[in-house]
Amino acid sequence: MINRGSNDDKNFTGDAGSVSTWTLPSIGKNKKVVKSSQREKKDQSKEKIENVPRHAKPKPLTAEQLQNIADQAQQEGYADGFKEGMEKGLAQGEKKGQTAGEQRAYRDTREGLDKRKKAYYRNCE
Repeated sequence: MINRGSNDDKNFTGDAGSVSTWTLPSIGKNKKVVKSSQREKKDQSKEKIENVPRHAKPKPLTAEQLQNIADQAQQEGYADGFKEGMEKGLAQGEKKGQTAGEQRAYRDTREGLDKRKKAYYRNCE
């Protein structure tokens, strides 16, 4: 059982498995603590620096090359717009044609039924 009144258990976390370790600071030849910045400088002096060849800067594009890129982009844009417009136009045209065909079929059927109705009533009289 933990005695909550004592100062000995203030830092107790509850599980002995949760204890962690840390490394002691480096001590130099003069038995002084070596600052981390000094240690990093010492470690960096041991590092080898590779000579990596620099890539040549790319040459800027000429006006002709820029114009070709712009023309190609414009042609692609027109082609995409034309394709999209054709797809939309086809769908709209089909819908409009279907609606017009249905209306005409309804009108023709209605007229035919009206003629038969009149003929029927004439024969009944």
